[in-house]
Amino acid sequence: MIVTEEPSADLELMLTKEVGVMRDFVQKAGFQVVGATASDQPQVSGSAKLKPDLKLSDVKRAGYKGRIVPGMATSDAPFPPEALAIIKEVVARKKPVAAQTGSALQVARAGVLAGKKYAAPQG
Repeated sequence: MIVTEEPSADLELMLTKEVGVMRDFVQKAGFQVVGATASDQPQVSGSAKLKPDLKLSDVKRAGYKGRIVPGMATSDAPFPPEALAIIKEVVARKKPVAAQTGSALQVARAGVLAGKKYAAPQG
């Protein structure tokens, strides 16, 4: 899931060092990766580009093995309500959710960390 749609150096970093790396690891483990964003527009910054497979509003949640929430989800970043709903449902179905750095805040905003073990950056 891409949180921001504004071109920036941070978006390029996220697309190349976070989303791209996560996608490669998951695919190498034998899973199909489906990317979803709030819009159906490609995410482009510098040389990095990601075309979403579908819109968040079109995600059929029951068919997925888990959910990855890339970084770039800082406290002031907009986060689509559909994304929070997807996180809640994935956790309710007892599927894994992987989040890194600032995206742990979005998992917390979804209200699913109570009673769970997790690590988050200090600061």
